[in-house]
Amino acid sequence: MLMLSSIKINGLESGCITDHAPVISFALSSDRAGERLHEAVIEVGDWRVTTSDQINNLYTGPLKPHTEYHVRIIATGTSGEQAEHFALFKTGRMGTKWSAQWITDMSYAFPKKVSPVPMTFRRNFELTRTVTRAWINVTALGVYELALNGEKVGEDYFAPGFTSYDHQIQYQTYDVTHQLKSSNAVTAVVAGGWAVGSFNYVRKNKISADRQALLLELYIEYTDGTSDLIVTDPTWEVTLDGNYRIAEWYDGEHYDATINLDHVHWKPVDVTRPRKNPELLAQYGLPVRVQEELKPVSRTVAPSGEIIYDFGQNFAGVITAKIVGKHNQKIVFRHAEVLVDQELFVKSLRTAKAAATYVCVEGEQTYSPRLTYMGFRYVGLTGIDPDQIELSAYVLHSDFKEIGHFSCSNPLLTQLQSNIRWGGRSNFVDIPTDCPQRDERQGWTGDIAVFASTACFNFDMSRFFDKWLMDMRAEQSKGGGFPMVIPRGGDHWPAMANSCWGDSSILVPWAEYLARGNKQVLEKQYDSMKKFLKAAKWWSSFLAVSPADRYVWRFPFHFGDWAAPEGDAKAWIKKGKWVGTAYFANSCGIMAKIASILGHTEDVSYYYDLRKKNYYRVPECIY
Repeated sequence: MLMLSSIKINGLESGCITDHAPVISFALSSDRAGERLHEAVIEVGDWRVTTSDQINNLYTGPLKPHTEYHVRIIATGTSGEQAEHFALFKTGRMGTKWSAQWITDMSYAFPKKVSPVPMTFRRNFELTRTVTRAWINVTALGVYELALNGEKVGEDYFAPGFTSYDHQIQYQTYDVTHQLKSSNAVTAVVAGGWAVGSFNYVRKNKISADRQALLLELYIEYTDGTSDLIVTDPTWEVTLDGNYRIAEWYDGEHYDATINLDHVHWKPVDVTRPRKNPELLAQYGLPVRVQEELKPVSRTVAPSGEIIYDFGQNFAGVITAKIVGKHNQKIVFRHAEVLVDQELFVKSLRTAKAAATYVCVEGEQTYSPRLTYMGFRYVGLTGIDPDQIELSAYVLHSDFKEIGHFSCSNPLLTQLQSNIRWGGRSNFVDIPTDCPQRDERQGWTGDIAVFASTACFNFDMSRFFDKWLMDMRAEQSKGGGFPMVIPRGGDHWPAMANSCWGDSSILVPWAEYLARGNKQVLEKQYDSMKKFLKAAKWWSSFLAVSPADRYVWRFPFHFGDWAAPEGDAKAWIKKGKWVGTAYFANSCGIMAKIASILGHTEDVSYYYDLRKKNYYRVPECIY
């Protein structure tokens, strides 16, 4: 029997909200040996297309903002059997002008190298009619936690996500129909996050904005056919005296449950705007969400007296605790990846404190950080008797599916695969990072260049990479180079064409194409790839003393054989011209294949020829 087992819209089986024409893909299954797809008919309203491609079906029909579209697919196998399946997607704003204004507290200033105190915004309103539908569009400069009538809105962590803020910012859409009451209160906490807070190993702050800001529109439709729109504007209030006293990536979070928001000082908000003019787009990446809950495998007492919980696995996430506490009791949770002499080893965290502090109210309560995350296996607890707390942990990462598995009779190889899988999960928290624990967690392009194919074996990275590559294209320099980290994170590194790190512009989309046959990722990246290889060719001929030297890529800089088991950084960089030339040759070969796939016939021979000229300049030992 032929079955249409799934339909994906822009890589999502459900919940797709898009501002642009979506790509529709589908999967088939059958118990008939040798069954294959003959053709499929895809229908969206009056739009109809017949295809034999299960992956690359771009919807080309009409679209209107804030509209729901139903998808119907009828697939026919080579046996003549048919299968039918349905899906839907929604459109977002599609460029509709925002009525809301960006709001902040313009009086707030804070020094260098620290993260700001989280801002808490609120707006109260009454409803007298029956609601049929209500939804929120929301984004922020910083990361936000949104609540309606005291209940969290959505499941996401760290929204709106880390993007190239000068160019594009995601907004989220949440259905809140069933959260509305007659008397309502919208509350939003906005922490510094990547845009405003302390970030990277030099603790730079205010990278993309001088202070946090919120932008929100609440749409309400009633049974009588009327509607209301509640937006961020000068009628909102803001306070710096909310429950979240500290929230940042490296030092962690401090939450004071004793603070009553009805008793703190509120003031009218100020209107602001982003530094540049970024495009506001419906979320096109994957949200960060809870993936599983881990329980401690043991509990010990360190020589210092700190209670140590071992979760049995290194991961990225946060603790979650059920507490029986006393008013004003302070509990501290410290995090580390390893123990030394039975104590938490935190030297490898460098300046990161990786701690969560919670100030209790009286009685039973729960706490879990919402505006930070840690990389850890061990948690040190102080400030409470362990019998008065039940501790577990949430694994956090971008909400992709795990699709690849490997095990064998050799337990070491099976464990290696487990380590690879967990390492990938811990380093895919909205962007591809280099580590989940210390004062870094940046999108180093070289790291994902070498890990992309492994990632695509283990996980469905299509939507995750789409988002990151969009930032890569946005941050490419006019000369064809890229920053070493994407999105930019306040580093001193200029945007330049260099090997491996820059080659990620080719290696990452190529890995995704090989895993899933996704031509769109190649088409969107193609001009950027060409621009990068043009820069690499120019730098290869720079100061060349002979015709043969024109294809040895020396300048402007290469990391070379970075982090090799032998030698030091100087020795690694010394090999840069040969490693760079090898990468150049490899990328030219891949580019020729991509040109062929996309039908750019003139480019095919050009890049194959360029590969040969580079290949013969590389010492045999490099290959």
